[in-house]
Amino acid sequence: MPHGLGGCGRRGVSAPCSNIKGMQTSRVLLDSATLREVLPALGCGAVEVLDQTTSTNSVLAEQVRAALAAGEEVPEFSVLFAEEQTQGRGRLDRAWGAPCSSQLIVSVAARLPGVDVANRLGLLPLLTGVAAVDAVRAVSAAAGAEVPAELKWPNDLMVDGRKLGGILVEAVQLEPEPIVVIGLGLNVDLQRSELPVPHATSLVLEGMPGGQGATEHGPGVRTRLAIALIDELFSGLRRFIQLGGAPQSVLPRYRQVVSTLGTKVVVHLPDGTTTHGVARDVEGTGALIVDVDGGGELVVAAGDVTHLRPAEGER
Repeated sequence: MPHGLGGCGRRGVSAPCSNIKGMQTSRVLLDSATLREVLPALGCGAVEVLDQTTSTNSVLAEQVRAALAAGEEVPEFSVLFAEEQTQGRGRLDRAWGAPCSSQLIVSVAARLPGVDVANRLGLLPLLTGVAAVDAVRAVSAAAGAEVPAELKWPNDLMVDGRKLGGILVEAVQLEPEPIVVIGLGLNVDLQRSELPVPHATSLVLEGMPGGQGATEHGPGVRTRLAIALIDELFSGLRRFIQLGGAPQSVLPRYRQVVSTLGTKVVVHLPDGTTTHGVARDVEGTGALIVDVDGGGELVVAAGDVTHLRPAEGER
């Protein structure tokens, strides 16, 4: 299909990562046949699985721009998976990478008709985080050991203070109809020696049973996670669109699964300053509300947050 949108397929060699990377590994590829069969039934207009790419967010955003420039219709939802990214990006353009097929790497392009994305973009990482938490909990519980995933504002998936994954949302266009690209990287099969930082983790390290490959119970864990995540994300996005991007479409569930609220935090602001306080709530734009030590309130739209300890009397 032109520009990579509007069809289903896999680009690249359908082979184990050892053949792609010249490395010996038991990791296997996503089950692209199952994804091509299942995801369109969930409402996905285009599904693509790459063995290797630069950045799924960048590639998918460029595909959307090319389709728009050619006057082609962009599907409601398009999904791009990759086994490996060579230029993966996190928030603030931080590098994000891992060994081939050790993560679930996915980007979703979504049309958001009727949503004021300029003022609601900050809610989308929260919405995506909720979908990821619910998918991880459900799939790991079905495998026999639920991983208690939770969120850290604004875009981190965590397990007991260890980072499991991250989210990056970018606007492709705001007018005439908003289109965004939502990217997520989730550590699935990273071993301890492969962790990028000491405070990272993976589903395997958190005790999720089962290998990546297909079993008598169905596709491998990354494929099952992919399907569950897309199902949850599409449901959340449709609710978000139906309610015109209203905060109540996201925040009630988000408050249930975020560990930041009620916690003593250090806020690292983009200008290099830091502020200490207690994270109290999230406002309608997705910004974090912090009760500052010594008095006053700080609304944080952009910045990094470090958790210190639960505040007295809070959870």
